[in-house]
Amino acid sequence: MDEQNPYQMPASGLGSASLENPEARLFKVSGIGLATFLGSLLAGGLLMAMNFRALGQPEKARKTILYSIAAFAGVIVVMFVLPESIPGVVFLIPQVVAMVQLAKQYQQSQINERRMRGIPTRSNWAAAGISLLVFLALMLLAIAAFLGWEALGVGVFQSILAAD
Repeated sequence: MDEQNPYQMPASGLGSASLENPEARLFKVSGIGLATFLGSLLAGGLLMAMNFRALGQPEKARKTILYSIAAFAGVIVVMFVLPESIPGVVFLIPQVVAMVQLAKQYQQSQINERRMRGIPTRSNWAAAGISLLVFLALMLLAIAAFLGWEALGVGVFQSILAAD
């Protein structure tokens, strides 16, 4: 007699389901570097997070976004503290190098493994487009902050007019 226990858990593979999409296309390390160059650490971090999500690692994706925001804020603070005579490339090159190295360390092996299986990578044009959208969003945020400071009377133009 084959009686089944009604309280027994079903024998399904639900517990071992992976979040990874084995056919998802990943951004190349060069695309992540390009995005960082064009759109800041936030753009490079966003592409890395998109790769982590496609690899079934949503927690790493979330941490990547948070670390990118923190690093971007740190760069902004350093830019305000250091003299204006320092060229912008001094800030840009270390960001790109750091993001490329992080992408190589954490994602290069998975990118290569997928390419060996014949899965194409995402286009660097897509990376450039996403980075330009991030840059546009940052510029709109900067303009909004600037206008807000001006409306409060603590902006750049207010201090210039007060000096006359």
